[in-house]
Amino acid sequence: MKALFASILTTSILSATAAGQSTAFTYQGRLASGGAPASGLHDFRFKLFDAASGGNQIGTTTCADNLSVSDGLFSVQLDFGRQFATPSPRYLEIQVRADTGLDCGSSAGLVTLSPRQPLTAAPLATHARSAFALDAADGSPANALIVDNSGNIGIGASAPTARLDVRGGPIAVEHLGDEADLLWLNSERNWVFRQEGTGASAALKLQSVGGGGNKNFLFQTDGAVGIRPTSGNDLYVPGSEENLRIVRGAIDPDGTVLVGTGFTCTRIEQAKYRITFTPPFAGVPVVTATSARPVDALSGAMIDYWSGGPTANGVTIVTRTDNGWSDHYVNFIAIGPR
Repeated sequence: MKALFASILTTSILSATAAGQSTAFTYQGRLASGGAPASGLHDFRFKLFDAASGGNQIGTTTCADNLSVSDGLFSVQLDFGRQFATPSPRYLEIQVRADTGLDCGSSAGLVTLSPRQPLTAAPLATHARSAFALDAADGSPANALIVDNSGNIGIGASAPTARLDVRGGPIAVEHLGDEADLLWLNSERNWVFRQEGTGASAALKLQSVGGGGNKNFLFQTDGAVGIRPTSGNDLYVPGSEENLRIVRGAIDPDGTVLVGTGFTCTRIEQAKYRITFTPPFAGVPVVTATSARPVDALSGAMIDYWSGGPTANGVTIVTRTDNGWSDHYVNFIAIGPR
């Protein structure tokens, strides 16, 4: 078969539903045989390639058996799937024969038309590859997302004033796993939002990952808000006069630590306990000690000022009961500069 071929490419017309965009399109062409327009039933096979000659076939072969050709004109709907998601060129190869009763599975008598036809994009489709605005799925609101000439992205903001400007509603971030980083805040990446834990124990943590001391600001699901360091017991209020650290503890009569961190305890002798702060305070702390389990009003614990009182490194505590100086349970709180 000797054939001349010219093509017109149009996209398919979709119904006005919320369904996703179809990958099918309508291909119209003109077929000539022996220099005259062809007519009657013809069998067609269509293949998509990534080059005008040679190259690789893209997608599957599409057949059109017993397609009517009238005065050389034919129209067929083709669907190669999602093969146009990139700007890479695509070329259509067409094989054709006058109908002989064979189906598309047989290649007998098929003639490959030359050259392959380039599938060129319509102007609107070309722009869609670099769209600066997107409408909502139902068309309202229009321009729901904007990218301006500086690369700023606006969601609900027609004139974004930051790299990402979101207005008019809450922002939801899909959680991808425990300890997943949600957002870097500045160019030096000194701060990060991170989810900690799951379920009822989940919390949103604002954490310093640079030189800021790893102060963690926690927002828990039960509404509690806290400041928690990665080690020790630190409290820092920027508006206060001092940057303070708190150490609290409970020890039993033999000097074993029952509650608390940031210190060690040694029973020096009967009724005398040495508390060593780890690390030391930056200055002398204020320390309060009480008997944890008093037997009567005469039982208690006190700071041993005979040994010099508290220092940045530690404090000695003595205890007594109604029977005199004796080992006892002790609670203490130390507050001092970090």
